[in-house]
Amino acid sequence: QPLRNVAVNLYQTTAITPTDFEVQVFTNDQGQYVLPVVGTDRYAVRFGGLRYAAEFYDNVPGEDFQQGLNQATVISGTAGQTLTNVNAALDRRGAIIGTLTGVTGVISDGEDGPQLDLITIFPDGKLLSLETTRADPTTGVFTFSNISEGNYKLYAGGESNYTTLLPADNDERIIPHAPEWYNGGATFTDGLTITVQNEVTKTVNVQLGLSGCIQGRIVSNLG
Repeated sequence: QPLRNVAVNLYQTTAITPTDFEVQVFTNDQGQYVLPVVGTDRYAVRFGGLRYAAEFYDNVPGEDFQQGLNQATVISGTAGQTLTNVNAALDRRGAIIGTLTGVTGVISDGEDGPQLDLITIFPDGKLLSLETTRADPTTGVFTFSNISEGNYKLYAGGESNYTTLLPADNDERIIPHAPEWYNGGATFTDGLTITVQNEVTKTVNVQLGLSGCIQGRIVSNLG
């Protein structure tokens, strides 16, 4: 199907980052574009981003920019020449959906639901990037959309992780739920790795347990 409003970028082969494009245009309602070549250098064309997985012409994965640029089919600019059929078929990026609950049901803290953090595991094992969302305070449902293919770890309940229980001794009791790395991990290493693929929606449900607590009583020693 034609893809509307998809970015098409022209790069010199010496570009360093995805923002170093020479020209950027967007596809029309029929998925078509016209990309003016501004010189006689050697160029690469990159499609996609956001909702669709990026790729270089011709059919070279473009999420890793430098690797894709090195493998892309090179186009030489020629004055007065129009090059046709520089086409691409893009994959929709993956998604993660799920429901976050506690042992007492859906976790809620006023108008906000609990926070969830999605950590990217890059192939070099050194760099991390973070995406954050919140679970719906009524249903507990959460969504990470437009996720690039790769491996991730999910940290659930990291900020807003409380539920109000029935009053005890005329006081409102707030019992915190213990945040965790999916599924049941106490540390990043313990957390289960979630693998995301293009065109696939992954379902990940999380239930948080209650934190421990210390109770006591303070009285005066004056009798």
